[in-house]
Formats: sequence, structure tokens, C-alpha cells
Amino acid sequence: MPMSDHAKAHAAPFLSRLLRGMKDGIGKVFTPNVHPSGAHEPTCKRAFLFAKRLGWYKPRWSEALYAGTAMHEVLSRTYQGTEIDIASEQIRSEANLSIAKSQASYEADNPGEKAPDYDEVKKAASLGTVMASAYDHAFPMPTSWDVIAVEQTIQRELSPVLGVSAPPLVGTMDLVIHDPTNPVGPYWLLDYKSCSEKPSYRATGLTYAIQPRLYRALWNAAHPDKKLAGVIHGIVQKPTIRRKTKSGETWPQYYDRCLQWYEDQMLTNPDDPPIIRSRIAFLTPPLEKDLELHELLRKLAALSVPNPDLSTFYRCGNHHVCVDARFRRVCPYFPFCSAEDPRRWENIFETRGFLKRDPEIRD
Repeated sequence: MPMSDHAKAHAAPFLSRLLRGMKDGIGKVFTPNVHPSGAHEPTCKRAFLFAKRLGWYKPRWSEALYAGTAMHEVLSRTYQGTEIDIASEQIRSEANLSIAKSQASYEADNPGEKAPDYDEVKKAASLGTVMASAYDHAFPMPTSWDVIAVEQTIQRELSPVLGVSAPPLVGTMDLVIHDPTNPVGPYWLLDYKSCSEKPSYRATGLTYAIQPRLYRALWNAAHPDKKLAGVIHGIVQKPTIRRKTKSGETWPQYYDRCLQWYEDQMLTNPDDPPIIRSRIAFLTPPLEKDLELHELLRKLAALSVPNPDLSTFYRCGNHHVCVDARFRRVCPYFPFCSAEDPRRWENIFETRGFLKRDPEIRD
């Protein structure tokens, strides 16, 4: 019996030929590495195909993303002995953010999207800087700590551990410290997190989170004589107060008011503060014996097949996945999923403002 058009569309050879035939390399298939920060089974495998295997995306400005980036950069320098100066750090944070370009330059790099207002960029960098300063003020580095590594990137091959073909595990750890006074063990991973909600809410599930377990797998393989005892999470809530632009409040004045807000909240809400530092010892087995991680990583390896097909990368079909109710936002890949014929994908890509990039390249 001859294959139906529907069956042909779901066959790997058909899709591979279709993608190879797309102009300007639109259909080039990537095989991204496994990163601890994104190591989870995708809720929608079709969206994973578009985002991670094809590198299709719609550019979108995110204040939270760039504020978090600024916070990480400032804290990294702080733990390397650089004191935080609010004014200079804001300028440096802006300069280090790839988004902080002239509007003309940004729009040239991201056709179809209007660049964020410069004040938005300044606000994001400022929020990240003040969050880092507030964290350092609330939890200064103990004198017993020695910094072992800052923003160190490590790669580890997964195929020998899993027994199947798999892309490597690659991760960059915020900070590793040596604390000889800790009875659990001297070496600890520090991981910073910024959030809009209460840190206590953000901390849910951190005792068994996948990300630090994979960071441990990377570090311990590279430094077997300095195995990690656990992870210290530094979680900072974004300040809920906003700059009083109508009354002419300057940025330095806003910084000072934010720092005061953190101090007040730490005193008035000691049981649920806006900044927390939690220490969690590793209780799960190492990667070699962690069956949970093996199951997850094998599933991710299965999504790295050289020639993807639509049956493997099936659509979720769940309204709560296709629509983000919190932000009232429809999944950007909805037009592709709605098109039953993949031959329409190229036209959708070109007419709906999509761009293509290697998923391994971080902006």
C-alpha cells in the first residue's frame, strides 16, 4: 500500500530532504550539547525541534534575562576581589550586555524587531547591579572561603557513561569555593539565581534539582581530587519598587532606595526574606550511579538523532503548553505546528519574522 502524504511527512528521509532544500541554510540541523541549565525533557518535542535542532527563534527583549546576566557578572567580579561601585558597575554591566547597543545596530542584527528603549537597557543593567550589591551586603564572602574557580566551563563525554551515542555535557559554573571549616566537605558550588517571586518559592525542589547534579558530574570528572560536597544557592528577588521618573529620581537615588528596600525587607520579613543563601549537601549518587540522570540523559540523546522525523518530535497538543497563561502569550512555533504540511514551513519562517542561529551560540 503506498504511503499517504501524512505518513510521508512524518518519515525521516522526507523531512531531511525538505530541510536540506530550504534556501540560505534555513533547514540546517544542529546537534546541541547538553547543558545543565536546560537538561530537562522538553514538554513539546516539536518546539524542541524548531528551537534546538533547527535554531529557529523570534527575537524578544527580556528584562529579566539581562538583569540576571548583569547580576552574575557583578557577583563574579566581587568574588574575585573587585569592590562594587554602583555607578561604574552600571556602566560596565551595560557595556557587557550584548543588548546594550545603539538602536540602529540592534535592529540590524535582529531584523523585524524594534530595539528596546535605551532606558529599558539601563533599567535591566541597574536592576542586576543593585541585586548583586544587595546580595553581597546581605551575605558577604566568609573569610574562611577561598575561591577555586570562577565561571569555569567544563565538557564531559556522556556516551561512555550512558552506553549510547549522546552529545557531550557542557556547563559553566558560577563559582567553586574551598571552605575547610565545613564538616560535610571543603568544596562547594555557588549558584546564583534571580527571580521575580519570593526566593522561598524559587527554592522549591532545589534539594534534588537536575542542574547542580550535572554541574557536580562535570566538576568531579575534571577535578577528582576536589569533589564537590554540595551547592550553595544565592537567590535574589527583584525589587518591587520602581524608579520615580515623574519626580525626577536619578539612578543613584534609585539604587540607594532599592538597597534600603532590601534592608527593610530583611528585617521585617525574616522568615521569608527577598535574599536567601541556602546550603544543600549532595545526597544523590554520582552520575555513574544516578539512574534518574541516566534516564533523562538517554531521552535527550534520543532527541539528537542525525535525521529527525516528525513522529519523534511530535506536537504536545496541550493548550496549557501552546499558550502561556501567565503572560497571555501563544507559543511562537504555533504557526509551524498548525501547518499540517511541513512544506509550508519555509514560507512561515520568512513571513513571520523568524531568524536562525546556532543554538550553541549564547548572546
